[in-house]
Amino acid sequence: MKKLLLPTLLAILMGIVPCISQNTKGSDPLSSKFYLELRPIQFLLSGYSVVGHYAVSERSQLGLNVFAATLSEGITDFVWDTQGVLDLEAKQDIVLSVSYRYFLNKNKPQHNWFMGSAIGAEFYTLTNLNDSQQIPYTFFFVAPRIGYKWHPFTAKLPQLYVVGEAVVVFPIFDDGTVPFNSGATAQIGSVLPSPLVGIGIQF
Repeated sequence: MKKLLLPTLLAILMGIVPCISQNTKGSDPLSSKFYLELRPIQFLLSGYSVVGHYAVSERSQLGLNVFAATLSEGITDFVWDTQGVLDLEAKQDIVLSVSYRYFLNKNKPQHNWFMGSAIGAEFYTLTNLNDSQQIPYTFFFVAPRIGYKWHPFTAKLPQLYVVGEAVVVFPIFDDGTVPFNSGATAQIGSVLPSPLVGIGIQF
């Protein structure tokens, strides 16, 4: 079922876009106020993402971001600092954040390069797969970023866009080093680079 979730959501998205495009034909796509994005990587990691933004001015947006995923082994090793013998599974139960984007191109509002930041919290369940012990873990963060919003199908589907962001997550308050029964420990890393790619519609 989870394997079908991403293709289903993308199919729904592709079905909505032509309707929006038809209903707004002849209007200026730069006048859009609402932006809805999906992050495919979250679905590939057995999770989900809902990202919404609202244009508060010609060159800025405020957003609400909700994510969840089960991190792959490679991502887990990169994100978490561990000591001792620990087969760690990091399940991202939910990430909640608010974000801000400021677009740098004054001649084409809400397009191309932007800078911004997010602030929020991540709630995890950490599992030692060797003995199934589980520990909850929470941290709060700030995440400055730079990104690019691209409209690859301007002629036929001007409301469809792709956004890429280079993000650095800085945990500011966290649960510290947590001990497992095995004597091993885990703690979130202090600096977490995180590239993000999203598919969105604007209306």
